[in-house]
Amino acid sequence: MERTNSNNQTNKILLIKLIKYLFFLRIPITFLSLLILLAILGIWGPSTVQNVFITENIYGKTKDLILLAFICFLTIQTSYLCGFTFLLIKRRATDRFFSYENLKFNSNEENPYFNSSIYFTLFSLPIFFVLLLKSTYAILPTFIAIFSGVASGLIFLYVINRFIQISSNKNKSSDKIYNIFYKLTKFLGSGYFDFNENRPHKGHYVALVSALVIIIFYCAFSWLLNPKAPLIHIPPFGYVLGLLLVLVSILSSFTFFLDRYRIPLTVVLFLIFLFNYGVFRTDHFFIIQEAEELAENVNEIKIPGIVEDSKQRLNENNNVITLISANGGGIKAAAWTTSVITNLSNEFPELAKSIHLISSASGGSVGAYFYLEALNYANCIGKEYLIQNNEFLELIFQASTKSSLEQTLWGILYPDLLRIFLTPFINKYEDRAWAMEVAWATYSKIMKNKIDSLAFDNSNIDLKTQTDLDNCKKETLFSEWVNYKNKIYKLPNVAFNTSIVQNGLLVPVSTLNFRNSDNPKNILSGKTFYDVYHKKHKNLDINAVTAARLSASFPYVTPVSKASFYGCEGNKNKKNCKKEGLLPNLHHADGGYFDNYGTVPIVEWINTAMNVKYLEKKIDKILILEIIAGPKKNYDKLGDPSYNTENGALNALFGPIFTILNVRDSSQLERSKLELNQLKIKYKEKLEIVQFHLNSKENLPLSWHLTKDNICEIKNVYFNDDNEKSRKKISALFDSTKVLKSENTYCNN
Repeated sequence: MERTNSNNQTNKILLIKLIKYLFFLRIPITFLSLLILLAILGIWGPSTVQNVFITENIYGKTKDLILLAFICFLTIQTSYLCGFTFLLIKRRATDRFFSYENLKFNSNEENPYFNSSIYFTLFSLPIFFVLLLKSTYAILPTFIAIFSGVASGLIFLYVINRFIQISSNKNKSSDKIYNIFYKLTKFLGSGYFDFNENRPHKGHYVALVSALVIIIFYCAFSWLLNPKAPLIHIPPFGYVLGLLLVLVSILSSFTFFLDRYRIPLTVVLFLIFLFNYGVFRTDHFFIIQEAEELAENVNEIKIPGIVEDSKQRLNENNNVITLISANGGGIKAAAWTTSVITNLSNEFPELAKSIHLISSASGGSVGAYFYLEALNYANCIGKEYLIQNNEFLELIFQASTKSSLEQTLWGILYPDLLRIFLTPFINKYEDRAWAMEVAWATYSKIMKNKIDSLAFDNSNIDLKTQTDLDNCKKETLFSEWVNYKNKIYKLPNVAFNTSIVQNGLLVPVSTLNFRNSDNPKNILSGKTFYDVYHKKHKNLDINAVTAARLSASFPYVTPVSKASFYGCEGNKNKKNCKKEGLLPNLHHADGGYFDNYGTVPIVEWINTAMNVKYLEKKIDKILILEIIAGPKKNYDKLGDPSYNTENGALNALFGPIFTILNVRDSSQLERSKLELNQLKIKYKEKLEIVQFHLNSKENLPLSWHLTKDNICEIKNVYFNDDNEKSRKKISALFDSTKVLKSENTYCNN
């Protein structure tokens, strides 16, 4: 009984002392908690987070299961490293931070850290459970893959720790690296160096070897996974684990050093942030270039006005005009935009020819990008008839559903993270937004290669034809979408809407200018991308994929960015670099901040065109096609009050923030409805408004990653009852008898 009481008393003392250490252990505790939180969100969290755990459909079953094993391997390393840093800080905390007696721990003195840290790998179990639950493969092969990953992770840790144990017992007096380590830890002082035994604390030697292993893997995967030319692919969750590994190492090292002097970590990080932005002028950039240096036979970028462009189109096509607005919503909006447009193009060929303008924001701009890239490529190779080909249209949809989350996470893990500490050595153009651009451009090129198989017999392509095809596959300048007279098939005009950080105005990257002599003060007059950037420089241009990225700068996922000529960071005497100071100092943000529904350019188009008598008489009907990446009930009832009891304290603290966020959605929607209703009243029978809503049964993600089930759901929603009514309205406009059935070969594979 006395022995039991003594043990209880000892445990209480240990617990009291351990509580005192919690502040110093905040980093490993936080990251261990994150592992548990990620597992919880993987099951009950939003679909955006749940899809991060998807490991299938990258290579095929066998290789996918190998990747799953690799994810489990990384999970073991992450949880072990969190445990190791926990123990290292706890055991050295009294030497580093206090003067009273150190805590005594029962441990194997030969290799205390490995034997104790290995228990922390149990924090990985919830992650393994989620991976097993999320896998679409059979339970047995999935379980074997998870078990293999766990076993290989533990074996790897054992081998590394045996190496550390053997090397630490050798005579190191002649080892130059160890001597540097010896002097460094002695300089850093208590907590790093044991002055009684005149040697570094063993845990820090283990930490050094672990850091070297992490650096080797980090550098190797930077090369292997580079979005420009990836040698392998790993699931998004692999990047999340890699980020946790790196951050727990860096932040734990920082806090162990700084806490002795009671310097908050947040203060140091904030000072680093200010230093980088103040001294090195760190920023995020998009590349702007002079078209005359890059495109043959183009001496001047001429952006047609609405009236000029409309007269040309109405002379060639029927007199029904279609204007499309595609709203934001991440990858689901991109996929929904292409699903609606391609299905309608297949079902109503005359509608495709009648599209005068696609106005889009955020994810809708990505869908529009793939659609216009495909049409432009068909134009370039002289196969414009493909725009009515069902397989051609299906390729557009598939390209828009491809995940770019992997590339975005690579951008966060590598250039964006390294920029914090190695600012002068990081390419200023490479960040997570650049990586996303590379992904979309890559998927566009894959789409074009597949279009070749529809247009040509690949076995009989001669060298000249192949050269022409390769030229057509090069990254498209946005000005190439402008309808010059030598175009075989006129592309729809586009307005990729962006919001300007500095003044909050809407600046669309558009193939039209919106100047209106009758109303020079209209919202977009003189405010398109080319208007703004051509004030002091003529012929400035950007890549089409960059234009889509600027419009789809999803908050924090993609940074706001400003224009810069490529290659100027180390060559100020280059021709364009001398002009860089004359570029407007504007940062472009997601178009959804100002107009998430793409309504403003459409309203401007109608008001401008219908004020011209010739066009007013010539136009029989204007179809406004709203592509809305959300359920109809949300569109109709957004802003309806809730009668549930809410926390008054929460609203007192965060009410203004909640209001700002909610007003952004409700005000834009109500403004969009109001503007379209006013147009309907003004032009009466000339105007037809048709909506296509993404009335999905499941909660589709906003992130740039879709599962196969998500893709099938988006594809099939087009055929539901609400959208059937919309299709009938369009059928009446174009006198079509063709009916598409709810069949999707992609989903049936």
